[in-house]
Amino acid sequence: MKGLSMLRKENKDIKLTLCISLYLLLSVLISFKLCGQPAKYNRVVDKTTLIYLLQNKAFAHLNTKLEEFWKEYEEDYSNEDNVYDAFSSFARVVPSFQNLLDEWVKQYTDSWVPYVARARYYYASAWQLIDKKWIVEREGRVYSEAERFLTLALSDIEEALKRNSRLDICYAMQIEIGMVTGKKEMIEKALASALKIHTYSYRIRLQYLESLAPRWGGNYQEMQAYIDSSKKFYEGNPRIAELSSAIPADKGKYFIYLGKYEHAVKMFTEALKCSNFVEYYINRGDAYYGMRNFKMAQADYNEALKLSPNDPACVERLKRVNAGLEQLSYLQGKSNPLQDKLDDFEMDEKSLVTTRQEAIECSKRALDHFKAGRYEQAIDEYSKAIKLAPAEYSLYIYRAWCYRQTGNDDGALQDYLRAIELKPNEIRSYISAIEIFFNKGIYDQALELVDKVISVDPSHGEAFFYRSKINERKGNHVEAVEDMRKACDLGYDRACRTYKQIMKF
Repeated sequence: MKGLSMLRKENKDIKLTLCISLYLLLSVLISFKLCGQPAKYNRVVDKTTLIYLLQNKAFAHLNTKLEEFWKEYEEDYSNEDNVYDAFSSFARVVPSFQNLLDEWVKQYTDSWVPYVARARYYYASAWQLIDKKWIVEREGRVYSEAERFLTLALSDIEEALKRNSRLDICYAMQIEIGMVTGKKEMIEKALASALKIHTYSYRIRLQYLESLAPRWGGNYQEMQAYIDSSKKFYEGNPRIAELSSAIPADKGKYFIYLGKYEHAVKMFTEALKCSNFVEYYINRGDAYYGMRNFKMAQADYNEALKLSPNDPACVERLKRVNAGLEQLSYLQGKSNPLQDKLDDFEMDEKSLVTTRQEAIECSKRALDHFKAGRYEQAIDEYSKAIKLAPAEYSLYIYRAWCYRQTGNDDGALQDYLRAIELKPNEIRSYISAIEIFFNKGIYDQALELVDKVISVDPSHGEAFFYRSKINERKGNHVEAVEDMRKACDLGYDRACRTYKQIMKF
């Protein structure tokens, strides 16, 4: 009996040992899966289709599609990205979207869906203004026009939550707005509300983690502490382990801003080891593009398209890569001034923030010079800022303004084209470059840029106005009149005055 008892005890010990070993093995495998080969997710959103439905006022169909994405997420956390991807379709600053979204809300006022879509549009509109002026002068406040958009976004978020209080995406937007307005209480309240409903949400945690980044007044120690505190939730949603990708990804964004593209590639490669988040592929593609490594940029944009089919941002980037910017004659035969090869260079958190702050100080001094009419001094300060942050598109726009004041249209043109290169959807840069090309009589290049603007925003009246003027100069009189009429129909006053004069004859 004693031998049998010992045998049973030994069997229990063996079983316990096997269980512990199996647990450790599974932990290693899970860790390898999450930080070595990220899992695939059920991303099925086609943003181009959603935009098409909006433009064709298929609001009922949009409601159905977007509600389906939400219900699928409620059933399975692996569908979470679909909700965020779908509503990001409306985060495009296209003037025609405003009236379409207003009509959608008006027709389906009882549905939460159009309110969330319009809130995304309002936030994108605010962010464009904030992002454009960030490098010049932020001083702890949000500009009045951006503030108006943020207020509208918050109002729509509240309306959506009244109709469905479980909407994580609304709480995520509240965190974003809290970040840009410096309202920590809003951020913490939104996080608590979201996690109370969806305890194992990954995206709400990722958004909160971004609010702890240095740019928003936090630091990487705070970010790491939050990542560590989230480990206890891995069992409910293993993807939460991928939060460790956020720190290298944030560093990668800083390096892109500073024009240190090779180091940005390293950071996003590290992030992608832990997460196959679509934005990381896009960001790394942007870094490769900055290095003029078009082949690698193309590969990353294609990977992003696999995760987010027909994503307009990726499609646009692929067009740029495939064209290689050869259509811009000023770049032909020139080296890349943005490329920085410092193989042994490493920049710590303090250096990243300091360099950015130095660029901001230079641009503030430049703005003071500009306001005082000291344009040459402003150009010098903007040039210093560009040297510190060569990937910041807005600096080129501001320096171009100064160049134009001094009569240096060639310098202004080069800066506008550089801004287009860095931010292809910045319409004002196109219009300014078109005006200079037109005034110089370089009509083919002007027309190419005009067509680009119209492809991005078919409701841009000024673009049709310039196409009319170009067609007139090229002898295409019928097309010129039609484009002028179109520009007037779109509400461009200058075109209406010209069109009335034409019709008198």
